Amino acid sequence: MRPVESRFADNAHSVLFDHLVRWSTAHCTCPTGPGEHIGQSFAAATFSAFCAPPHASDEQALVAAKCCLLFFLVDDGPAERLDDLVRFLDTGEGAVGNEAAACWTSLLADLDKLGCDVDDLVPALRAWADSTRREQDVDVRTLTPEGYHALRKDTIFVSCLVFCWLSLLGARVPETASEDLLDLAIRVVVLANDLGSLRADGTPPDSPDALVDINTVVLAHDGTGSVEEAVHQAVLDHNALVLRFRAAERDLVEHAGPDDERTSAFLSVVRHVVNGNLRGTRYLTAERYPGSAETLGRLDLV
Repeated sequence: MRPVESRFADNAHSVLFDHLVRWSTAHCTCPTGPGEHIGQSFAAATFSAFCAPPHASDEQALVAAKCCLLFFLVDDGPAERLDDLVRFLDTGEGAVGNEAAACWTSLLADLDKLGCDVDDLVPALRAWADSTRREQDVDVRTLTPEGYHALRKDTIFVSCLVFCWLSLLGARVPETASEDLLDLAIRVVVLANDLGSLRADGTPPDSPDALVDINTVVLAHDGTGSVEEAVHQAVLDHNALVLRFRAAERDLVEHAGPDDERTSAFLSVVRHVVNGNLRGTRYLTAERYPGSAETLGRLDLV
C-alpha cells in the first residue's frame, strides 16, 4: 500500500493522468503500440501533482505535467528516441514520428498560448538532452560521484521543471539568488532519486537499446565495496544537504530586500519541486522504485 501524503490529491492526479494518457497515445509511433505510455503518464502525473505549488491553476498543472512526461518519454525510451530529440533540437528536422519532439513542441505551444517567457526553460531543456546524450558514452570505470555531478545536475531534469514552473507563474530567478541554492536542490534530488532507483540501476537493463542510467550510490558502492555503507552515507549526505539548503534559503530571504516577492515565488517553486520529488518517489515505490520504501523514509524534506 502506498504511503499517505497530505500534499497529494487523488482527483488532481487522475485528471493529469487522463490528460497525459490521451496526449501520449494520440502521438504514439512505437512499433509495439502505446502500452508503455500508460506507465510513463502515471509517473509524470504523480510527480506533477506532488511538485505543483499550492497556488497553481489546473491549466498550469497540466502544462507542467507535459514537461514531466517529456522526461519519462526519453528516460524510459530507447536510445534512438533521445538521438531523435537531440537531432530535432539541433536542426529542427525529423519531427515526424518523433514523440519526444512532439511533446516538446506541444509544451512550447501551451506556454506560448499562456503568454509565458521560456528564455530559461529552452536552454535548460537543451542542456538536459545534451547531458543525457553524453552520459551514454561515459566510462564508469574512471568516474567519481563528484566528477559525474557535472552531467547529473542536468540529466536529473530539476532545472527544467523549476524553469517550467517559473515560466508558468511569470516568475524569474531573483537577482540575489546564487547558483548554490539551485545546485543544492539538484544534489538533494539526485540522492533521493538514486536511492529510490538503486535496485533497478544496479542490474543490467532489459533491452540493449535502453539508455544508460548512472547511479551515484552505485558508484559509491563500487568504491566502498559495501552497498549498505553506500546507502547509509547517501542518506547522511542527503539530510546534510537539506540542512544546507534550509540555511541558504534563510540567507536568501534575509537579503531579498525589494526583491521579496520574486524571491518568495522562486523559493516556493524550488521547495515544492524538491519535496514533491521525494514524495512522488515514495508514492511510486511499487511501480518504479521497488525495495526503497524504508530508505526513502529516512530522508528529510527541505
